[in-house]
Amino acid sequence: MFALWATGDFMSTEKTLLEKELGTYRKRVSEWDDKIGQYALIQNETVVGFYTSYADAMAQGYAKFGLETFLVKQINVVEQTHFLPPLMSPANGAFHKAH
Repeated sequence: MFALWATGDFMSTEKTLLEKELGTYRKRVSEWDDKIGQYALIQNETVVGFYTSYADAMAQGYAKFGLETFLVKQINVVEQTHFLPPLMSPANGAFHKAH
């Protein structure tokens, strides 16, 4: 998935890849009041499980699905949105490492 940054079309590609998983999260998150702060592991429309750490959820995702697409998302009451203006996007090279 990290290679998609190089395409210059990261946001639309990511949405396509994780559309089912994000839709499942949005539909089901209201049921998870007792799981705030935990990490949901979702593949397609299946909620696989909940984990107390990101690392545990990722490890389980790779163990079960290998390189297939899956989503690990922390369950939050308020969703944070991060915005990068076009001049700061990785796709245009603004984040090259200093030599």
